[in-house]
Amino acid sequence: METLNKDTIALVFRKKQPYYNSIEELFHSIYEFLKDNVDIVPIELNGSGTGPRALWGNMNQLRKYPGSLIHITGDVHYAGLLSIKPVIITIHDVNSILNRGFLKRVFLKLFWFWLPALRATQITVISEFSKKALCEIIPYAKKKITVIPNPVNPVLVKVEKEFNNIKPIILHIGTKTNKNLERTIEAISTINCELIIIGELNTSQEGLLLSYKIDYQNEAHIPYESIKYYYEICDLVSFVSLYEGFGMPIIEAQKVGRPVITSNLASIPEVAGNGALLVNPYDIEEIRNGVCKIIENKEFRRNLIERGFVNAERYKIERISNLYLSLYSEILG
Repeated sequence: METLNKDTIALVFRKKQPYYNSIEELFHSIYEFLKDNVDIVPIELNGSGTGPRALWGNMNQLRKYPGSLIHITGDVHYAGLLSIKPVIITIHDVNSILNRGFLKRVFLKLFWFWLPALRATQITVISEFSKKALCEIIPYAKKKITVIPNPVNPVLVKVEKEFNNIKPIILHIGTKTNKNLERTIEAISTINCELIIIGELNTSQEGLLLSYKIDYQNEAHIPYESIKYYYEICDLVSFVSLYEGFGMPIIEAQKVGRPVITSNLASIPEVAGNGALLVNPYDIEEIRNGVCKIIENKEFRRNLIERGFVNAERYKIERISNLYLSLYSEILG
């Protein structure tokens, strides 16, 4: 652990993993803003996984922390259980953590939600939808929960691009079940387009792409710079997810200036505002019609992009970071 003084705020990160860095990317952007306004240092935990050794090691690592406040940026919600300092926990998602077998689910509820909620001084969540879901698990802690949305990455900027309505490039981010790739493939199977998929494909998904003769490109485990590049070269972003605690690709695409077709479920309408085309993600025909509308209707597409720009302003790094600064001040007095 770094040498810290009694006034230092610790911004705590889970142990770095090769393929999971969304929380790190997000909060390092926030840290770059916060460090000029408050005494704060990033701390990476030593243990990974859900085994007893990792849990104890991470809790013990923060137990002797000498600073003024611990802010756990996500995932390792339990890490501050042994600390006597004020603790903020940021919870990004509920559903994916608890989508396990019975015993594992009880264990995760205990160490990721029930005990941390009792210990935490404040809990932040990234959407009103996530707050509602979390309150069902820890109703006794609902007064501690504050909504602070994710910021859009400041490296993203508006990039003008002439829309290719002959053969548009459609960007799809994510291949897990909730990302709804299979229905997306079926929906665009009759559309002349190129599909770029970010995420590791399974055998079934590869087979579906081949059976529909989709012209596609696949990238997995790529740095954020590469994701930024694909936002810039694509014509539209398809993100018709079945479930999201937030939905970062929506505001990222809006910031770059790409039209977005997305889902009308979970947190997504809240995050997208009126700057995206919302469809029923279970209805393949509705997805197809939405993609065609964006491709064929220039005025509709232009308005969608403009409203997207306005919506993305809600998630500027300065605004979100100031919300955290206000929370720190409230706790520390």
